[in-house]
Amino acid sequence: MRILFSCLLAILAMLIGSRAKTAGTIQDDTPSEIMVQLPIEPTGKYAFICRMLDTDEEKIARASLPFTKIELQVWGPPDLLKLEGGANAKITFTRDGLATYHGLSGVDRMGKHTGELDVRDYGRICLLLERLGVSQERQDFGREFNVSHPVIHQLSIYFPESKEPKVYRNDLNFGDYRFWMVQTIIEKLANDVEWSREDK
Repeated sequence: MRILFSCLLAILAMLIGSRAKTAGTIQDDTPSEIMVQLPIEPTGKYAFICRMLDTDEEKIARASLPFTKIELQVWGPPDLLKLEGGANAKITFTRDGLATYHGLSGVDRMGKHTGELDVRDYGRICLLLERLGVSQERQDFGREFNVSHPVIHQLSIYFPESKEPKVYRNDLNFGDYRFWMVQTIIEKLANDVEWSREDK
């Protein structure tokens, strides 16, 4: 009986040791650069996100934001059973509050639509992008494999000092999770916009 109990203790110790080692490995293998500090209540140029704004304050807030336009292009896999094209849509948000949605194929909202985006929502996207280190010099944002197209998303970010956008592409299934975070927020905000159909 004592031998059996000793064996059980030994097995339990091995299991605990194995779990602790695994946990330590996960923690040790996590690059420190992925730790993004997002404040509960932003300060500085993003302080407006957590309060109401009058018209003049809103103009000042919009002018202070680092990106003039943020554009998400979506391509999805085709439906081979229905012989239909995959999802093809473009979501565009601008610093002045204009939102546009252009559904080309494979989406519920077909055609061109326009709406408005609250300055605080646009500011939240800008804050996240800045905290993720997105800039004109940043290259390693998004991951595309050689066989990704057309199952990818593309993010185009426009800066005030440049006419050409900084373009990032990401595999839809196995890409950069940081890109996925931004993509998810943009798509969520697009679903909340009150759209008006332009090309009826």
